[in-house]
Amino acid sequence: MSYDTWKTQTPEDAPGYPHEPEDEPSDGPVPTKVGVRIVCAVCGVQKKPIGRDAPLDGYYCDWECPGYRVPPFVGSLWPGETDADFGYPCGDYGTEPL
Repeated sequence: MSYDTWKTQTPEDAPGYPHEPEDEPSDGPVPTKVGVRIVCAVCGVQKKPIGRDAPLDGYYCDWECPGYRVPPFVGSLWPGETDADFGYPCGDYGTEPL
């Protein structure tokens, strides 16, 4: 393409115009599962999600309790939190499908 052609070319003249996206844009990941409340069979307290910090104003069963690592197993999500909110891949423990 010569300089004169390039200089006068409009976007509509450009090869491949208009540039249509192949898929419709999304507002982010689609949630597929949600965290559920898991209660420890040993101490009877709600288990906190694996690898997550608990709020300071609450008491949760954690790795120090012998029941934390036995069924029912806890996952990575807080109750009501979706995998899309979390932003990382999650296992199936402690979740329900949406």
